[in-house]
Amino acid sequence: QQPYQQPQYGQPQYQQQPYQQQYGQPYQQQPYGQPQPQYQQQPYTQPYGQQQQFTEAPSYQQPPPQNYEQLVPKKEERFKQGQYKDVWAAILFVLVTLGFAGVSYLGLNALKNLRVGNGNNTGINIKPADIAGVLVTAVVVGLIATTLYFIAMMRFAGKLIITTMVLSVLMNLAFALLMLFYGGFIPGIVLLVLTAIYAWAMWSWRHRIPFARLMLKTVTGIAKKYPATMFTGFIGLLVGALVAAWWISTIIGLAVWNEQNRPSNSNPNSSSSNGTMYALSVFCVFWFYWASSVVTNSVHLIVSGVFATYYFMGVSNGQSVDVPVSNPTVQSAKRAMTYSFGSNCYGSLLIAIIQTLKSLANQAKNDSAQDGNAGLAILFCCLQCLLQMLGDILEYFNKYAFAQVAIYGKDYCAAAKDTWELCKSKGIDAIINDNFVGTVLGFGGFFCGILTAAISFAYLAAAQYNVKDGSNTVLYIIVVLIGFFIGIAEFSIVASVIDSGVTTTFVCLAEDPAALARTKPELYQEVQKVYPNVVLGF
Repeated sequence: QQPYQQPQYGQPQYQQQPYQQQYGQPYQQQPYGQPQPQYQQQPYTQPYGQQQQFTEAPSYQQPPPQNYEQLVPKKEERFKQGQYKDVWAAILFVLVTLGFAGVSYLGLNALKNLRVGNGNNTGINIKPADIAGVLVTAVVVGLIATTLYFIAMMRFAGKLIITTMVLSVLMNLAFALLMLFYGGFIPGIVLLVLTAIYAWAMWSWRHRIPFARLMLKTVTGIAKKYPATMFTGFIGLLVGALVAAWWISTIIGLAVWNEQNRPSNSNPNSSSSNGTMYALSVFCVFWFYWASSVVTNSVHLIVSGVFATYYFMGVSNGQSVDVPVSNPTVQSAKRAMTYSFGSNCYGSLLIAIIQTLKSLANQAKNDSAQDGNAGLAILFCCLQCLLQMLGDILEYFNKYAFAQVAIYGKDYCAAAKDTWELCKSKGIDAIINDNFVGTVLGFGGFFCGILTAAISFAYLAAAQYNVKDGSNTVLYIIVVLIGFFIGIAEFSIVASVIDSGVTTTFVCLAEDPAALARTKPELYQEVQKVYPNVVLGF
C-alpha cells in the first residue's frame, strides 16, 4: 500500500535530502519541511499533481544513484566564469598552430613562385557570367530549401520523423537489392540483414517518437527565437572552409617545395628525400584535424550555452518565455572562447590523435596492398576500422561532454566523468532520441543538396550549354557537384544548431527536470505526458 516507505528505499538514503541541498528555497518551504518518516505522502509531486506517476514508473523500482549530488551541480555553479580550464591544452594548440604557420610559409612561398599554364587546355569552357549565375542560383535555392525544411521541422516534426524513418529503410533496402542484382551477393546480403535489424529497431522504438517530436519542435522554436545561433553556425562554416583552404594550399605548396629543394642527383623514391616531407605531411594532417575539431566544437559550445540559458533562466509567463539575459549568444560565446577554450582544445586533441592514426593506418594499408603484402593490408584495414569506431564513439561522447562544459564551465575531465554517469543511466534514451533527430537532419541535408544540384543543372542547360555535347560533360559534373555541396553546406548550419540544441536540452532535462518544472511548467507537463521516464527515471 505504501511502495516508497523505508522497506524499499531505506532510511539512510533520504536523510541526506539531496533536493533540499541542491535547489534550496523552492523545495525547502513545504515539500521537504515534512519529517522523513512521512515520505509516503509524495511531497515532490504535490505541486504538479502527478502522484499517480510514482506508482507506475518502473524506474523507481531501484534506489536513486549514489552519486546524484555530484552529478547535479548547484544552481549557482551554472555558467561559471572567472576560471580558465585546461589552459595547457589551449597553449599547446596555439603553439601547434604557430608551427603549422611556419610550415605553411615554406609551402605557400614555393607555391607563389610556381608557374602554371594559361588554362586553355582544361576542356572546360564557361562564361564568367554563367559561373556567377550558377553560384548565386545554388546559394539562393539552398537557402530557400533550408528555410522550408526548417519550417517543416517546426510544424510537422512527428510526421517528418516517421517519413524519414520509412525512407531510410526503403533506401537501404533499395541499395541492398541493387547490390544483389549486380552480383555483389556478400555485401548485398550484409546490407539486407542490417536493414532488417534497423527496421526492427525503428519499429521497437516507435513509442519514443512523441518525445523526439516534442524535442525537435521545442528546439526549432528556440532556434527561431535566437537567430544569432544560425549566424554562429554560419561563422563556424566559414572559418572551417578557410581552415581547409589554408591546409590544402599548404599541402600542395609543400609538394612543390620538396621538388624544388631535392638535389638533382638524388633518387626521388629514397627515404632521405621523402622522410622530411612525410614528417611535415603528418604534422599538417594532425593540425588540420585538431583545428577543424576546435572550430566545430566552438560552435557547439556557443549554441549549447544559449539553449542551456533558455532552459534554466527562461521563465514562462503563459504566452511566451522571458529570458533575463540581454544577449545570451554573446555571453555564451565569451565563455566558450575564453574560460572553456582549453577544454575545447583538450577534447578536440583526442579526436585529432585518433583521426591522424587512422589516416596513417589507411596509408599503410594502401602501401601494403601495392607491395602485394595481403597480410599487412588486412591487419592495417582492421586497425583502421577499429580507430574509426573509436573515433566515432569519442565524437559522440564529446558532444555530451561539451554540453556539460557549456552549462557548468567544467574542465574536460570532470565533464567526461559526469557524462559517463549520464550515459550509464540515460545513454540508451540519448541514442534513440539522437537516432530519430539525426535521421531527420540527414535527410534534410540530402534533400537540400539534391534540389540545389538539380537547379544548378537546369540553369546550365537553360544557358545554352548542350547536354549532349561530350565536351560539356565535365562541366556539368563539376556544376552539379558544386551545387550539391553548397546545398549540404547551407543546411549543415541549421543541422549543427538543431543537433547541439537537442543534445543540450536532453542533458539539462536528464540532470535537472525540476528546473524545467519551476520555470516552464507547461513544457514540463508535456514531457511527462509523452515520456515520463525521462523526468522520473533519473
